[in-house]
Amino acid sequence: MSSKNLGSSWSRQKEAEVKVSVLGRKEKFISLMLFDLLSCVTPHPAYKDIVTTIEKYLPKDQKMWMDGIGNLIVKVGQNYTTMFSCHIDMVFGKSYTDVTKDLPKKLDLFIATDQKHAKANFVWGGIITKYEKGVHTYTPTTLGADDKAGIFIMLKLIRAKIPGLYIFHVGEEIGGIGSADIAHRKPALVKGIERAIAFDRMDYFDIINRQRGGVCCSLKFANAFAKQLNSLIVDPNKLNTKYSTAIGSFTDTANYIKLISECTNISVGYFNQHSSGECLDTLWLERILTPALLKIDWEGLPTERSLRPVQSFYKNVPSEAWPQTKYTTYADINYSTLDSRLPPWTLKKGIIKSCTETGMRRLIKKYLAEGPSAYHIQQSVLELLQENNRLKEKDSKGDNNNVISLPSTSVTSETRQKEILNNLVILARQNFQIYKDNYSSYTAEVAEHGETLEWVWTEAYRFEEATEFTLPQVCAVIKEIVSEIVVVNMTLLTDIDIIETPDTEVYPVVIKSVKFFKKNWFMLGYNTSIGVQDDFRKIRDRITATS
Repeated sequence: MSSKNLGSSWSRQKEAEVKVSVLGRKEKFISLMLFDLLSCVTPHPAYKDIVTTIEKYLPKDQKMWMDGIGNLIVKVGQNYTTMFSCHIDMVFGKSYTDVTKDLPKKLDLFIATDQKHAKANFVWGGIITKYEKGVHTYTPTTLGADDKAGIFIMLKLIRAKIPGLYIFHVGEEIGGIGSADIAHRKPALVKGIERAIAFDRMDYFDIINRQRGGVCCSLKFANAFAKQLNSLIVDPNKLNTKYSTAIGSFTDTANYIKLISECTNISVGYFNQHSSGECLDTLWLERILTPALLKIDWEGLPTERSLRPVQSFYKNVPSEAWPQTKYTTYADINYSTLDSRLPPWTLKKGIIKSCTETGMRRLIKKYLAEGPSAYHIQQSVLELLQENNRLKEKDSKGDNNNVISLPSTSVTSETRQKEILNNLVILARQNFQIYKDNYSSYTAEVAEHGETLEWVWTEAYRFEEATEFTLPQVCAVIKEIVSEIVVVNMTLLTDIDIIETPDTEVYPVVIKSVKFFKKNWFMLGYNTSIGVQDDFRKIRDRITATS
């Protein structure tokens, strides 16, 4: 069966047609699991289908939970020191701009059959747009083998009950936001882990020992890993190629190099990632590499690389907000601009002007990737983008571009203030209930602080009904109490291994509270959402100073 190509050919050359065969779900060429994974279209943050598919292929008795940012976490066995990593997002169309509307429901899979493009066992991706007289008309797309191949491997390891911590990260393709969230806010999750192996590398025989410009694993570890793989891999083409070290750019394990001694990434058999020519060698993945990985002695791999000290999350948050009266002009920066040619930008340079939204996001993404504390300002990026658009509009009308206008709202300020106040009261009640339920788990100083807050809350609740105070005054008092009790409950997330009991009410309530503060920063008296995190840090430092 032939198909007409509406876009570029597999080799990214302009041709009228490429003969392909549409791959059916039940063909022996590919397993059902791999077919279903590759069929999911998952640019950030469109994860619903891939999460459902992962759940489908997990063992029925295997628990998996999702953290606050969306990472999927699985623990197999006990007393392990190995972490396995992959990511569930893909580059697809406008994935860098978080635009997920008009996405196809599924990806169609193809194998090339013409002599020029045919590669036995290779799969490509595309979207069928028409079928007429035995011919499929289609548009080539990225396949998403980066990193559905890694998801496939990790599911196979889990099903084989290989002990370890398994993390299916979100947002690797937009700066590794899922792994950065764990590394900077929940490092206790990887406490005791000595090695982190990512399955997210192109080609066949690479073991990455340098990424993001630095050493991520020792040569002793990489060579021991290569020795095991070389003894287990049976190459059907009888090539003499062996596994060896290589330099990579970035994958999620790079965000753990200050927490985990040995962090690497290995090849899984995909090529031409992030392009319409992306393809996957299914034979290599399913019948050669994965069976070998099931036999690796993971816990026996050596640990040698020393860790550099890492600052705590609360002391690593920038205290200054981005400048509100300063412009920085960047023209001609867009999706196709090479990373190496992106000019330097930091929050201190001010508001980005004369730049497309896609270009702006790329500048921000590069900045986030360059510093250990850069992640902590990413929550303000959307507000910065919105603010930039408003300021550019004002500038184009000749208005004073030094005036910062608050985000617009469809309701009156007083109505919005009442909504904020009502939600604050609800969050206060939920957080105080957590405090009562977990009193014995707090340190003495934190518990004492919470007890004082509980008394203050009782008084403030009466204060809420007093008519002699203005609405903003009431809201300000309730806000201060809620921020304090939220930080009290935050200590539970770091002082005890809360991740062991993901069904607890602590985590979702705290996360919901923090998100509420960051979303409504402009109505709660902060300059930006960065001010919210800075305020929480100061509160924690104060109430835990002697604990």
